Amino acid sequence: MGRTDWAALGLLCVFYGAYLLKMAAQRRRGIAANVLIRGQKSRRAYWTGLALMTVNYCACAAQFLSCFWRGRLGPLAVPLPLTLLGLALMAAGDGLFIAAILTMKDSWRAGVDESQRTELVTGGLYRRSRNPAFVGFDLLYLGSALAVGNWVLLAAVCAAVVLIHLQILEEEKHLEKMFGQPYLAYRKEVGRYL
Repeated sequence: MGRTDWAALGLLCVFYGAYLLKMAAQRRRGIAANVLIRGQKSRRAYWTGLALMTVNYCACAAQFLSCFWRGRLGPLAVPLPLTLLGLALMAAGDGLFIAAILTMKDSWRAGVDESQRTELVTGGLYRRSRNPAFVGFDLLYLGSALAVGNWVLLAAVCAAVVLIHLQILEEEKHLEKMFGQPYLAYRKEVGRYL
């Protein structure tokens, strides 16, 4: 493993560590935050969540394995400047994701559960993006594809980015139902990604 592989591994640990710590903190307060396939939702939201969860697990495994076995998973010839850009994107993804989940506090969820009530968060990072946590995921995924690139990881990343977009569309329908006009006004003012 080279230095860039170690750097990528560290950035992955920060990201997924923050994700797991947030889930555990909410679970301790009695909040079911991982509702990709749990809770009350439409069939479409269920299948989108199941596909996203499956691809996320595969992408996560591919990311970590790529740090150790880059050459065994169909390596891509990525020049050093692009590898460094990938590490920078991963670091930006870490920062954005962590800031987003801290801003959301106990309203943060992974998925849709129509039986849960949350607050509509529009402050902080959410003044610039309606989905900064998902943008953080996308940056981490794209950055990892550059930093420890191989064909397996690239395929998983492409699938994950598409499924994240589909999940966002499902969550937007849910938020419109839950919050009505305040959400519609917010959606009109703030972009989906940036």
